[in-house]
Amino acid sequence: MTNTLFLYARMIVTIAVGLYASRIVLSVLGDTDFGIYSLVGGIVVLLSFLNSGMLQASQRFLSYALGRNDEDTINNTFWASWYAHLILAIAIIIIGEIIGLYLVNHVLSIPAERMVAANWVYQCSLLTCAVSVLSIPYNSAIIAHEHMDFFAYVSILEAVLKLLIIYILLVISYDKLILYAILMLTVQSLIRYIYIIYCNRKLPECKSHRTYNKGITRQILTFAGWSLLGNLGITCRDQGTNIILNLFFQTPVINAARGIATQVSGIISTFATNITMAINPQITKTYAAGNITESSSLVYMGCRASFYMLTIISLPLAVNIDYVLSLWLEVVPTYTSLFMYFILGTALIYSMSQPITVAIQATGKIKNFQIWIFTLVIIEIALTTAVLWITESLIYALVPSLVMTAMSAAMRIIILKGIVSKYSYYTYIKDVVIRCCIVIIASYYASSYLHNIIGHNNFGIFLLECTLITITTTSIIWLLGLKAEEKRYVKHKIQKHLYRKDKTQ
Repeated sequence: MTNTLFLYARMIVTIAVGLYASRIVLSVLGDTDFGIYSLVGGIVVLLSFLNSGMLQASQRFLSYALGRNDEDTINNTFWASWYAHLILAIAIIIIGEIIGLYLVNHVLSIPAERMVAANWVYQCSLLTCAVSVLSIPYNSAIIAHEHMDFFAYVSILEAVLKLLIIYILLVISYDKLILYAILMLTVQSLIRYIYIIYCNRKLPECKSHRTYNKGITRQILTFAGWSLLGNLGITCRDQGTNIILNLFFQTPVINAARGIATQVSGIISTFATNITMAINPQITKTYAAGNITESSSLVYMGCRASFYMLTIISLPLAVNIDYVLSLWLEVVPTYTSLFMYFILGTALIYSMSQPITVAIQATGKIKNFQIWIFTLVIIEIALTTAVLWITESLIYALVPSLVMTAMSAAMRIIILKGIVSKYSYYTYIKDVVIRCCIVIIASYYASSYLHNIIGHNNFGIFLLECTLITITTTSIIWLLGLKAEEKRYVKHKIQKHLYRKDKTQ
């Protein structure tokens, strides 16, 4: 409960700063330069699929070792992860300087006069990625130990530093795109250094004598190797779609629209992720301790909780999308609202299955899971390209993403059931899918009704409408989305909090 509160404090600050920063950065850079930043930075993200697999491996094995309460294994796991990430950072730099640089200079549609700036962005993004890779073992240790308070404090510091970046962009007369890339690299490097210093002082495995355990290293690399397959597919889908749109429409402006939508979706998804971030280590630890019943209960609860949290914050935005974008951005790139609808839809569908991925990773048996995820996302890319080629319609080209996200969610529970027989299709459909569908349908119609009745012609009325929609959605979740024992748990927590408050007065 405390961890979740820290994460929500982090969320409030990062959402506020993120939305404000995106508005100012888009205004300062302009559509073209913002599109270039999203596109070129996306090339590095495409390379960072190598990083994602190691991140999952580090978190899984550290949480598992903590669940077993084996100090030697914890130390060996951390340092095995550290050496693997050092090699990975070097590999990303080498691959990036060969393949990625070629794509930037010879494949992407970038105005000739902005090629120098694009190369600055690329090099800064590549170095940022390498720094992030080197800090992953330390971040994984913080999450595995559930030190969410420090995680929240540093995230707030990062948000403040991003505000400082905005100020510098406004007052310094220099190429804004190059300056922005350099400043983002500086901030990310500083934040990663703070994480490392904290871990070296506070966490036993990080300040222990460096060791090398061949057996654990092999397990981590095997796990990471299969994780790379699925993450490669997901990264190809996210960033490959950016490249496909750029090549098809021949303008960075379309990438600016998608970049804005992706940023907003990422910020909003953080709201739901705070629930799963607090639950994920517990899912792995309870499984490692042999308590499958408690672990499965956490999975079902996490699926619903992340969906409900995302619904609460998404609906006021969805029914007011055009007004919010015009209020937020001085110039709204074409198709931004369209991208927003589809990206929020896929985020909602995915939220119902994200804790299932953690449960599969807890078992260590991820081969079939990663093969299926890779296959489904490659099919999605092919369908998106084919629909663009046949219809030349952006709307139709976004539909495959919704369909394949739903199929991947179904595949996750099927695979988990095959590994751990105590999981139940019936329970998942009844307690997660049906409840979530009822909540989103009822909430959407109620929100649309309130929007049509109230309307708004000023910011004050807009805030009133958002407040009423949030209250209505929360009430629907309480009545239709929570189970009886969950309602009792919430009531108990509220009564306990009020009792403590009265006692201190």
